[in-house]
Amino acid sequence: YDFSQLPASAISQLKIPSNVTTGLVVAQISNNSPGNAAGLQQGDIITAVNGYKIKDYVDFTTYLYSKLQVGQTVKIDYYRNGAKKSTHLTLSGKTFS
Repeated sequence: YDFSQLPASAISQLKIPSNVTTGLVVAQISNNSPGNAAGLQQGDIITAVNGYKIKDYVDFTTYLYSKLQVGQTVKIDYYRNGAKKSTHLTLSGKTFS
């Protein structure tokens, strides 16, 4: 989901700081996926990949497929329960989630 499309009640429930206005909401994480291996969870808000600020789903996928390669390890910045976190994820041929 695009973060900007979430209703205020969902943003409040996810405890996201008011200064966070863009990003990508993780809708689901599949077992054996790079996202799962990196510790991402449903409801996390991805805000940056390798320092590149993610605006929405289209921006994320465009960056993912045009700038990155399978096997590359990337830094993911995200929010969970209002806390800013980061993790490293190795891209594979599988879907991200």
